[in-house]
Amino acid sequence: VTAYAYNEDPEASPRQLESTPTIIEVRPQMYDPGHRFGEKIDAEIPVSHTSGLSAGFVEVVAVDPLEMTGDTYEVTFESRGQVQRAYDHNLDRMIDETLTLDDFSSWTLRNVTTNEVLVNKSASMEGLKKEFFLLDGFKIGVSGTGYYKQFNKSGFLPDDPKANHDEILRIEWEGGPEVFEAFESTRGEGGYSWQLGYTDVVISSQFSSALKGYEVKKVVEVRFDTTKKSKGYMYRRGQSPNYGYVGYFESPIQVWDVSDPNPDNHKQLQYAWIEQANTAGNDQRFLPTASTVDREMLFILDLPYSDTPEPTFSTPSFSLATGSGSMPIMYWGWYLLKAQYAGMRQPFRNGSLYRITPKAPFAADDKFMFTTMPPSYDKELAKKDITQINVFPNPYYGSNKRERNKYQRFVTFNHLPPRAKFKVYTVSGVLVRSFEKLDDGTQYATWDLQNDNHLPVASGMYYIHIDMPELGVEKILKLAVVTETQFLDRI
Repeated sequence: VTAYAYNEDPEASPRQLESTPTIIEVRPQMYDPGHRFGEKIDAEIPVSHTSGLSAGFVEVVAVDPLEMTGDTYEVTFESRGQVQRAYDHNLDRMIDETLTLDDFSSWTLRNVTTNEVLVNKSASMEGLKKEFFLLDGFKIGVSGTGYYKQFNKSGFLPDDPKANHDEILRIEWEGGPEVFEAFESTRGEGGYSWQLGYTDVVISSQFSSALKGYEVKKVVEVRFDTTKKSKGYMYRRGQSPNYGYVGYFESPIQVWDVSDPNPDNHKQLQYAWIEQANTAGNDQRFLPTASTVDREMLFILDLPYSDTPEPTFSTPSFSLATGSGSMPIMYWGWYLLKAQYAGMRQPFRNGSLYRITPKAPFAADDKFMFTTMPPSYDKELAKKDITQINVFPNPYYGSNKRERNKYQRFVTFNHLPPRAKFKVYTVSGVLVRSFEKLDDGTQYATWDLQNDNHLPVASGMYYIHIDMPELGVEKILKLAVVTETQFLDRI
């Protein structure tokens, strides 16, 4: 193993450095007799967001199940002071507000069981893909932000407003095959995928939102299911007034606020969508088609669901184009049905959903907890596991690939308990060699192919009796030995 660094500066000298190699020996093996892993290698360990409303998350993955403690761990956050951030609600490159925000970009990992701090005030928040900590048999990474960030660069890019925003943490599809895709237009991959409601003021030059970017903190699911329909506001493009209200119609979707870690506290929300007049997709239900002509955009509102519409947004004179600034639009997106699913009556699998997670920052009340599963030992299992004891190479044919010279001859026994006693016999019952395996922390033992007088054994078949007194069991193996021709180099 070596550490390698490269400097991209062409004038740097030297441009690359590498540490002295460190040799690490590893031996693939099964678990020891009677032992079982509590966690599988690379398994994700469940983490509970026990308090707080941040949309950030903590990832924990098992690395070495033998090092798992079975303890409970806690991740908390604390302020590093305050920061000031400019906010541009109209996206006109003019500052509308200067926000003074607490910066909770510091997290601490504590072993609750032992009350030991394992990671103290780390500022790493890029998850397992960038930087993580390895301890107690697992690796842990935190993803999120310590304060609201409108843009991920120094300013607003008018030619590519979506790419410059830093307000969506992740967009996930769950369920069956993802049958929809974001309309790209000239904005690159995912150009009209889910984003905050107010950003539409620039992208479409028509819509907006009553909510400001830093006020949107809810994790939302758009669930597709023909057996669980709900009603939403439909507005039509190409009528008078343009984008005017048509009705409160039923669609095969439901929208839910799932921010709270407790599912019992999840709340259903209202939504609205657009359809184009005089097109095949104008069917008074939200179900995107494969055609951009149908203009089916979905708007998610920060309002509790109701079977009846809000009077303010459902009058004949209300237009989404002129009135959306009074609507609490959290997210909007323009998705199309993928071409291969065009014409299907129900393209999605019931229960499929989009989950939209904003970069709602961490706060003092955010807390994440998880418990690892330690390895276990069972004596009865150990007795059963002795069937896996083996000797290799078998037959021993002149040499062993792991031998370094002609004076080092041996065979290896594996899957042994901590202590075992060996007796090697010829087929005629003559005792050739006796030796013991002591508790050296491994499941292996070796025989140097010598007798009790420390002379090489002859070619032939040998019976090996293995006694395991701590388990009260024994096992007999057969080993064939074919020795190479001996040439004495000294007398």
